[in-house]
Amino acid sequence: MNTVINILINAAALYLTAYLLPGATFNRPTDAIILAIVLAIINTLVKPIANIIFFPVTVITFGLFMWVINALMLYLADYFVSGFQLSSFWVALLFSLVMAVVNALLFKLVRKD
Repeated sequence: MNTVINILINAAALYLTAYLLPGATFNRPTDAIILAIVLAIINTLVKPIANIIFFPVTVITFGLFMWVINALMLYLADYFVSGFQLSSFWVALLFSLVMAVVNALLFKLVRKD
């Protein structure tokens, strides 16, 4: 049940972030749920490999390269979800930054621990 709630919160954050940023669009609101599921799969399977490969660069940049890795994962998800479009890599990078803030705020509102 927690996984379903997390995916729905992530989908809401994705949709809100796309609404706030020009260059990122959804065809339908349900595409945000599909993108959240695809991102969960990509973050489970691909992101750990990318973290290992880019570990030296991440250390040199004091962890800031993780934003680039997140943008790459988002750009990869854009390739698989036809109802979501990013206009460029820079939009993906900005999207990942705004998405982190929106996601944190939504989780803070929903989880009142």
